[in-house]
Amino acid sequence: FPDDMIIKITKTKSDYKAKVLENSIGESNLTKYSELTPSLKLNGDELVYLEYVKNSSDTYTDSGVVALSSEGLTLTPTTIIKDSLGNEVSSISYGLIGTYNIYYDLEDNDIKVRVIRTVIVKDSKAPVITIPSTTRVSRSNAASYDLTNTVTVTDQSDYVLTLDRTNLPSVAGTYTITYTATDIYNNTSTARRTIIVE
Repeated sequence: FPDDMIIKITKTKSDYKAKVLENSIGESNLTKYSELTPSLKLNGDELVYLEYVKNSSDTYTDSGVVALSSEGLTLTPTTIIKDSLGNEVSSISYGLIGTYNIYYDLEDNDIKVRVIRTVIVKDSKAPVITIPSTTRVSRSNAASYDLTNTVTVTDQSDYVLTLDRTNLPSVAGTYTITYTATDIYNNTSTARRTIIVE
């Protein structure tokens, strides 16, 4: 396999599907390795995950590469960043979810080599639900009591808050309300609240 070949692996319900992205193979596919071949090695991991931060203008700082000629001299490779659509971008933002490839290209002795780092910006954190301590409600106010009253949800992405019931019965007793918050990336959290109708 050439160094710049990208294989996309997708998880299905019960299996994995692999697809070779043929257009990912550059000129390094033709490289015949010999004593004249330069060396290009990534610092750090080939696959990096970044946690999405809403409205962030911070950008990812890459660890770079070690690039050496066949004689062991330090060289400077060219660097290109592309998004998942193949568009060239100037940087990778923590505030923009997506998959990016950083291409390092090196040419020496008319031999071209390439290495790639993949950087994935994703939201992997579940919403945080904050509920008040035990709440007391009179029977006369139970039916109209807003169950989302003083309940807050914080998340980096848009979310939906669902409740296991829509209202309180006008019958004295202790009730547990379950809240579920799911963001648009299917990160989910639950919280339970105790309400006493008296």
